[in-house]
Amino acid sequence: MVRAFIVTGILSVLFVVGDKRQILRGEMFSMLCIDSNFTGNHVEFSITTGNGSDYIIAKHDTVNRKRTKMLVWTYIGRLHFIKSNVVIRDVQIRDDGLYRCTDKGIHGSETILETELQVLVRPKITVGLMNTPLQSGSRLMKAAECKASNARPPAKVRWTSDCHLDFTDTKVEKSGNDPAVYNTTAVLFILPTKFFDKQPFICTVIHPSLAMGANSTTINLNVQYSPSKPLIEVINQTTLVRCKADGNPTPEITWTILARSRVAGPATGESMIRLISPHNSVHHNDTYICHAKNGIKPDTSMNITTSEAIPQFEVLRHADDWMFKGIVIGVNLILALLFFGLFVWSMNRKKEKKKIASETKGDVCEPLYDLHI
Repeated sequence: MVRAFIVTGILSVLFVVGDKRQILRGEMFSMLCIDSNFTGNHVEFSITTGNGSDYIIAKHDTVNRKRTKMLVWTYIGRLHFIKSNVVIRDVQIRDDGLYRCTDKGIHGSETILETELQVLVRPKITVGLMNTPLQSGSRLMKAAECKASNARPPAKVRWTSDCHLDFTDTKVEKSGNDPAVYNTTAVLFILPTKFFDKQPFICTVIHPSLAMGANSTTINLNVQYSPSKPLIEVINQTTLVRCKADGNPTPEITWTILARSRVAGPATGESMIRLISPHNSVHHNDTYICHAKNGIKPDTSMNITTSEAIPQFEVLRHADDWMFKGIVIGVNLILALLFFGLFVWSMNRKKEKKKIASETKGDVCEPLYDLHI
């Protein structure tokens, strides 16, 4: 709060300029109106609006505090003088402006107290996906929209992400229902690819009425893409092989078996299949084809023959054998160390007992006198 005296002849004016106050619409605004150190007979409460217009709102008798003359009807029932303050209840957007209390003193002296009021309207925030699900390979598309509606002053809206490859189009316009408030819309554009599927994007709305001055909402995009090349792997040393593929939606896996020039299948919707007699040379050239499809073209496939799978079975079998041997050796080594520790401990105990026995043997009492007569 800044105080300044202006003296002209025998007249003096004391300006007390307050800070700018930001109040939510519907709440209460209060400002110091009567300076206890410089009080005259009456106070004029006036406003300078945003367009520069000045007018007196009310006149208040400081001697007879019950006498207040209201000059602007929109403040009737809402404006009250309470002790040294003036209070406006249920503030509205039209109440924006620079408020001034002029305390008329004796000999024409005046005290002027000023406080600027800015009425805030908290935005309504909506965040949603657009054109979902997106499909990989499409052109640049609208992916999501973040909107801060009916705000005063206009909110700032922006999209951010870790990949920093997004494009945002932001538009601010007056609300159609209430021209005193504003709508701010930020639209996220992306070029749909597999990379963006399930990627988080953050919409941040900045406005003085929000807690900590900002509000953030995270969404995850849904981008559909065709299946990846299937991966076929041997499960264990038996006869099972597994096929898996990545995609959105999750691909359906089917198997086709080419055995001695005949086709069997697709057999099941499972991702695993058991080879037919893999150690029988008759089936060494059997081919197992894994197909992956999810409705997004192109479909993909991968194959493996029995003769290609057998070496992998053998590798896994030997690996399992070595693992078992390693476990047995490790267990035996631990047991040997335990037995060795017990042996050392028992030997040390025996030595301690012998030492104690030898020390106590020399302490037996002998007679000092021969009592034989």
